Amino acid sequence: MIDPADLRDFICSQGWNQRQEWLEDRLYVLENPAFPRRQLVFPMDKTASDYDECIRRVIGKMGELMRIGPDELLSRMRWLREDVLQFRIVSDHDPVSTLPLGFALSMVNGIQMMLKATACSVVHPRLHHARMVVSPALRLIERTRFNQTQAGSFIMRVSCPIDALEPLDSPDHPLLPEMTQPIPFVRRVTMTLQQGLAQLIEAIELDQVDAWIGSLRQSSRPLVSANLCQALGCFHDSSLDHALSIQFDWSPLQAVAATINNRPLWIRNDDFARIAAIQDQLRQEDTPREERLIGTVEQLNGVMDQEGYRSGEVVVALLLPGGNTVHAKVTLDRNDYAKAYQAHMQHGLYAQISGRLHAGNQPQQITDLTHFELVHPDHFSPCQMTLPAL
Repeated sequence: MIDPADLRDFICSQGWNQRQEWLEDRLYVLENPAFPRRQLVFPMDKTASDYDECIRRVIGKMGELMRIGPDELLSRMRWLREDVLQFRIVSDHDPVSTLPLGFALSMVNGIQMMLKATACSVVHPRLHHARMVVSPALRLIERTRFNQTQAGSFIMRVSCPIDALEPLDSPDHPLLPEMTQPIPFVRRVTMTLQQGLAQLIEAIELDQVDAWIGSLRQSSRPLVSANLCQALGCFHDSSLDHALSIQFDWSPLQAVAATINNRPLWIRNDDFARIAAIQDQLRQEDTPREERLIGTVEQLNGVMDQEGYRSGEVVVALLLPGGNTVHAKVTLDRNDYAKAYQAHMQHGLYAQISGRLHAGNQPQQITDLTHFELVHPDHFSPCQMTLPAL
């Protein structure tokens, strides 16, 4: 069931070159300078009468030349267009063949949180993401697939199609110096995750956590966030004496930065407590920034003063990146409260708010209000996304 074009792409990714003159005969013919007297030949069409036989022969030859078994070779071909992340729970005392159900669920949530946190760091680098609702991060989670587990302790695998999202290449997201082609967004996420985890583990092993956190605070593009540390905490169960191994298997269709070491990353059982402490330190660095927010006025909870004017708390539904909304409360003076009343009563009016939105349970809190105005959808700039329905 292997697609001939996929097989051709995989073989080419291993250093083989296609002979163009055989295409008229509907044949893929590939050669490799490292094996001057060997050719790999198979039909371009699955309907060819000897297709299965040719594919078996090619797989056998490739396995022999690469010195790997046919099953491993087929597995690599299957994930040709995807970066695969493998999370392995290992115990020095007892083989891990089962896990507590709650811990297994925590691991799945941790994988999702880890990818979300890293995607947010690629788009908006910071030490803590108060709301991980960046549109590319949400779309990446939608396209990521949970793969079959495999034998060997307890292993979870997820695959991320490298072409699931368009490349992110702008002045704020320059290419890595050693990369000459635009990097797909998904590959940028998986590389950032691998490099961030490697930094974190190295800082712990060298006992240089404080100095490393200091460098993160100074960096304009920190690779590790408090959210990533929180995700790693999902892979720890205090009832198990275990370590975590994380392996990245890159799609051969996209080159990996030369600076990346592809060895498995190991987090020891004792390291989880240190990672939790790092999470707390990075989270302390998070101070709410002033934001310009757009939303609808949902509730008017103000009180009337002696002069007959109302002021006080208002609840608004704010638009977030990715099309989601969050409810927040803000305290308004009499003038801004009158504007809020107008927005609440008149169809088609929205509130534009400048202030600091604090993360937490909804309704969240907006403080340090500097601007509260009414706007009509026709006046929004093109960069603003679809508004919540009135």
